[in-house]
Amino acid sequence: MKVLDRAAKEYKQKHKKPPVLIIDNINYLAQKAPEILEVLQEHAKQCADNRSLVVIFVISEGQALQQMEEGTHVLRLIFLKTFWIAEQLGLL
Repeated sequence: MKVLDRAAKEYKQKHKKPPVLIIDNINYLAQKAPEILEVLQEHAKQCADNRSLVVIFVISEGQALQQMEEGTHVLRLIFLKTFWIAEQLGLL
């Protein structure tokens, strides 16, 4: 996480806004390594609090949604379908 934090800090200094990190298919993490997803959620919350990094978790289905809703440190969630993101970015 230190490398990510350092890169985010450098980006923000250069561009005057925080970078955006999109983590796709967190369903896999929720199934195979829920503790890693929890660590990522907590770090995303800390980054949001200090406005250093914007983290978007992409969920298509499964237990990831339930795990994220149960997280006490999550202020709000935005759920986006992978195809919708691609469509909005003009990739489809």
